[in-house]
Amino acid sequence: MPDADSFVVTSSCEECLREYNSPLTYSVVYHPASVAFYWERGIDVTAQGIWEFHEYVHEERWTSEQTASDPDEYEVVLRHGDDELRLHLDSTATVVRTERVRRESGEFRRS
Repeated sequence: MPDADSFVVTSSCEECLREYNSPLTYSVVYHPASVAFYWERGIDVTAQGIWEFHEYVHEERWTSEQTASDPDEYEVVLRHGDDELRLHLDSTATVVRTERVRRESGEFRRS
């Protein structure tokens, strides 16, 4: 994966009993805050397959970074135009906090 998302999450499916790996950014795509963020911009991420998101990472519209260690914490940023959704995750890749940010006149404003 590109440097924009170099973290991998291992998940398991209780229905098919398989484990799979995915980039950290992909693990938050279907979170309610992400779905709403894109829905308000005319994009239904729930109607897209996970493979359709590769361009978001390769174009660095989706990024992730580790923000703390002991315990590990991460931030995933999803961008659309001048808007950002920042999702803060704990060491289990669970979203613990979100914030929306809008760029206005070259500066970001939180909402």
